[in-house]
Amino acid sequence: MHSGTARALWVLGFAFTGLPAGILLLIGQSLSDESSTLLARLDAAERGAADERLVHGTVRAPPDQPVLVSPASGRRCIAWEVSVSVHWVEKGSDGKDSRRSEEVRRGGAASRFDVDDPQAGLLATIEEPRLTWLREPQMRREDELPGWADQLTESASGDSTRAGRWYEVSEWTLQPGEEVSFFGVAADDGSARLRAPPGDGRIRLFFGSPTQWREEGLRTASAARWVLLISRFFLGAFGLLIVALVWTLARGRLRST
Repeated sequence: MHSGTARALWVLGFAFTGLPAGILLLIGQSLSDESSTLLARLDAAERGAADERLVHGTVRAPPDQPVLVSPASGRRCIAWEVSVSVHWVEKGSDGKDSRRSEEVRRGGAASRFDVDDPQAGLLATIEEPRLTWLREPQMRREDELPGWADQLTESASGDSTRAGRWYEVSEWTLQPGEEVSFFGVAADDGSARLRAPPGDGRIRLFFGSPTQWREEGLRTASAARWVLLISRFFLGAFGLLIVALVWTLARGRLRST
């Protein structure tokens, strides 16, 4: 086999087996780490073997806190976060259409709120203004950048003159009466105030019960196992390709001698 042909086959083999194997391996390992960490934290918190507390209850709005309004929908809420991204379609070097996107605005706000956990006999107070939303946002499409987007922080200028562009609005809101679960660390003064665990940096709100949160973690773990299994298939195919190329090259050299 000519060295140029072998090199071409090597590149094609890497593109169709080695590269997918590497990408899938990274994705699968990330999902596996995420799910195992969540399940371990849930187990430790439920046993009382961790410094952080697992809270599950109903969101309440203290009467002395101002009501917030999401600029995207005008919805009255306790907390909101909005992201606006611009989308467009462009042709790649192969002549095929490719969808592109870029976030251009993001903003949010949160008032102090309480979570009533009757099982633990706890009324937890959350003063952390930064939240991580563990649920899908409400989304809608806009033909132009909305005027209210000026209230958000500009994350990128975007291309407002690109033909065929459109905008996508993603909105998260927290309403009184919603069921949430989260990990929190008690304040140093012994009050009912909770703050985000040091490793999280912000309160991670799951909308549902700890049982549902655990079920989602188990589904993520199952998905991780499938992704890792598929990555091993591609990795095995890549290994067989390398063996075949080495054997073919060695055979060609033997013949030439």
